[in-house]
Amino acid sequence: MTECPLCGKMVSIVQSLGNIDGMYYNCMTCGNYEITGQAKCMLRNSDYIDKKYILSAVSREASENKKRLDRITTQNIQELLESASIPNGPAESIDRILIYISRKAVNAASFVPITPDDYPIAYAKNISEFEYFLDHAIKLEYIKKNNSNDYNLTLKGWQRVDESKKAQADKGSTLENPMALTQKPSMKKIFISYSHQDKNWKDLLVKQLKVLSLEDFYDIWDDQRIDVGEDWKPKIEQAISDADIAILIVSADFLVSNFIRKEEIPRLLERREKEGLWVIPLFVKPCSWKKIEWLSKIQGEPRNNKTLAELDIGGQADRILVELAEKIIEKIQVETQK
Repeated sequence: MTECPLCGKMVSIVQSLGNIDGMYYNCMTCGNYEITGQAKCMLRNSDYIDKKYILSAVSREASENKKRLDRITTQNIQELLESASIPNGPAESIDRILIYISRKAVNAASFVPITPDDYPIAYAKNISEFEYFLDHAIKLEYIKKNNSNDYNLTLKGWQRVDESKKAQADKGSTLENPMALTQKPSMKKIFISYSHQDKNWKDLLVKQLKVLSLEDFYDIWDDQRIDVGEDWKPKIEQAISDADIAILIVSADFLVSNFIRKEEIPRLLERREKEGLWVIPLFVKPCSWKKIEWLSKIQGEPRNNKTLAELDIGGQADRILVELAEKIIEKIQVETQK
């Protein structure tokens, strides 16, 4: 038994490649693949540790399609990562699961065995995230689970699969990989800027936004998506660059944060001026925001000169957050129809 260099699970079927530097692995999670010794060492580098799940998914896809992945080498690792059809958010990861079940099902009512170790089929980073996708697929009534922990598609699930295939056909796509049939236009990305002192307000906002993010409208990003051990500053900079919408959770703590004032706000305002980034201040606690020139010029929420903390006394804060989520949806739908 030896450890799979992609997923870290113990693998019993491992073979040397003879005179070639490398090994052949047959992993229940990652499928069949070959990797050189130098590439294995490269994957231990901090730049690649958090990307191994992508290679695991790419290898698993190739195995599901009865194709042998090109030997993983130091020369092609980056190419493999860039060619991966990574899902654009949770809803698309759920679609990958539905596509997988549809391919494995003998008939419409067939149950298909899925274990936690199958997490690469959804490009999940780990088993916990994969189980989150499965749970929501059940809540959305796309799949059902039997007592043996096998899954089948409901009628609604089959309709979802058909919609995905039709969407690709309408684009004239000729994708060879059936697991990538769910590729859709990228969801709008929402970046949330906040002080950790206001985490409770951020969490309330995210909860309301997630109700609609599961329906493919947008993907939400805040610093909680940065994994332990990752360099946090480049992740935040990339998220700001990728954002279509930025929500600022404004309070005194937000306004006195050095990182927010010196790093996040200048970049967001620059993108607002040059690229039309939609910036939405959300006033959560009383503070002197009206005296700050750049902030006083931007229309925020709530609009009655009250903050969410003040409105929460009367139970109106949730309503403001619901309305904000719906306004974002309306704007996205209008832009999509242009």
